[in-house]
Amino acid sequence: MQDGGSSQLIASRRILSNLIKQFDFSRRVLNEVKLKELKQILKSNPDIIETIFTDFLKYFRQNDCEYRLAVLQLCAELFQRSHVFRIQLTSHMQEVLLYTAETDSLHYPLPPPKEAAKILKLETLKLVKLWHEKYAEAYSKLNFAVNFLRSSKSLDFEHASAELQIERQRAEERDRKKDEQSKRVIEKIEKEFKERLEEISRCISETRHALELLVPRFDIDNDTHDKRHLGYENEKIHGYSVLEPVAVTVALDAPVVNVNAENKIIINALMDCMTMLQFYKKIICRWLIKLGKYGGNNGQKLCKEIVHLKDRITIELRKCEELHLQSKQKSDEEDSETDDLEDVPEKEGLELECKPPQELPEYILRKTMENSAAGPSKISGVQKPLNLSPDHKKSEEYGNKVPVLSYGLDLKYWGENDIKPAEIPRNNADCHRFWRPSDESCSTNLDISEAYHARVITFVGQQLMSSRQCRVPLSDGTLCPRMDQKRCPLHGKIIDRDEMGFPVNEIIEKSCNSEHDAKEEEEYIRDVEAATGVNLRGNVKRRKRKRQEDTEGNAPVAVRNRLSAKLFNRSTMKRVYETLESVRKARATRNFEHQFNYALTKS
Repeated sequence: MQDGGSSQLIASRRILSNLIKQFDFSRRVLNEVKLKELKQILKSNPDIIETIFTDFLKYFRQNDCEYRLAVLQLCAELFQRSHVFRIQLTSHMQEVLLYTAETDSLHYPLPPPKEAAKILKLETLKLVKLWHEKYAEAYSKLNFAVNFLRSSKSLDFEHASAELQIERQRAEERDRKKDEQSKRVIEKIEKEFKERLEEISRCISETRHALELLVPRFDIDNDTHDKRHLGYENEKIHGYSVLEPVAVTVALDAPVVNVNAENKIIINALMDCMTMLQFYKKIICRWLIKLGKYGGNNGQKLCKEIVHLKDRITIELRKCEELHLQSKQKSDEEDSETDDLEDVPEKEGLELECKPPQELPEYILRKTMENSAAGPSKISGVQKPLNLSPDHKKSEEYGNKVPVLSYGLDLKYWGENDIKPAEIPRNNADCHRFWRPSDESCSTNLDISEAYHARVITFVGQQLMSSRQCRVPLSDGTLCPRMDQKRCPLHGKIIDRDEMGFPVNEIIEKSCNSEHDAKEEEEYIRDVEAATGVNLRGNVKRRKRKRQEDTEGNAPVAVRNRLSAKLFNRSTMKRVYETLESVRKARATRNFEHQFNYALTKS
């Protein structure tokens, strides 16, 4: 027994070490698999709990708050499941609080990090509060621990209790919302289930009846089976039956269904039912996923009904799949597709009754019918159309007069860039090369390469005759006889004029000599003032013009002074210098930026 206990102790210590080292501080979650193994070992070997608790205290003394928090959560898990562990923890409660709740902050402060230390202290106070509420009657040392924590000035035990109460309220609110959501989901699924239940049941029954029509059942009647079973029970009661019945199952091959004209309709109906059952099965699986996620304990009854319906659908689908109807259906479809590609001979005279459309010219229709005489089946005997319109007969007389022009080489090789002109091999059979010039090539080109690319179309239409005459009066009294479309090259735009050459619609032209008009107006105003004695123009003061000095002698000097005042202005020179300097720096940077000297200068 000692060897077994020592092995279990070693295993539990190894698991404890792995649990603490693999603790996820961000999520504050222990490894579920390792924790389950440790619980199982301690449950089967309660004698090693006292020994393993010393390892707990050793980890509590570690200078790391994350290790201490992991051990504290492990204590919370084991405290609820083991009486021996509760006795050990309450016996060492003072030491545990010293390393987790910082009861002696002067001599035993919590190690860094500060965030982990704060979380460790708060979690310790919450756990002690929970343990006191649940186990205070059986373990009196918990009362002393709670009284000590309440009286301690360095700890805020009431704040931890308030936070614990808030967390409880949050958990209750979270559970309430979860229950409401589960109720909504269950109600929605139940409503959809009731709406589709009749359709699904009808589809299942149709599938079962179609299968019975295709593959009849040869089961024994239930009445005879019940009677035989009752007789067997009577024989067994009276002791007549000594041997027990043996059930023998004989494996048979799947029934073979031959598709023919009689059962094809039933098979098509069965295929439709299979499609609908597969669709309903997907919906049912979706319902089950939602119930498993949100239903909880409220939707167990509905879940059982849905699972039962799914089993019925699965049974019918399995029966249909045993017949392998889908593969046969596909093979039949492929055969029908290949049958569509058979060459069917055309009926002679079928196209002869077709009346040619009147929109197309008759000569085009005649050529089309001649070209389509040899069809895909190569029918050579095509009669001439008998029922033709009188317009068609009349057009036969003028059919040969329709102009036909063959298109050029540029349209034949449209869009092709690399075109080689047609070559004709030379005839050198006469062996008289001395009569011809020396030529190394063995072929001649009759076409120019430009004929393959360019097209020149010249169009000469009827000349537009000029119908309007200028009719401007000339100096000799005659009218201008020029006839043009819009403008006369001598007199401008052609307008409508009368017999004398005057415009019918006169255009008022503005006077071009404004100075002459101003002088006439001034003379008129002066005459009116002399006659009436009234000053009509008012007192107009004219600005005296400055007397221009004679600068003919020093004109170059004046121009130089004026230009120097503008060019040698300080702001002007500064602006010009900045512009030239920026241009110089840009040129130097562009040409010599890879050099060391220019790389150090500021651009």
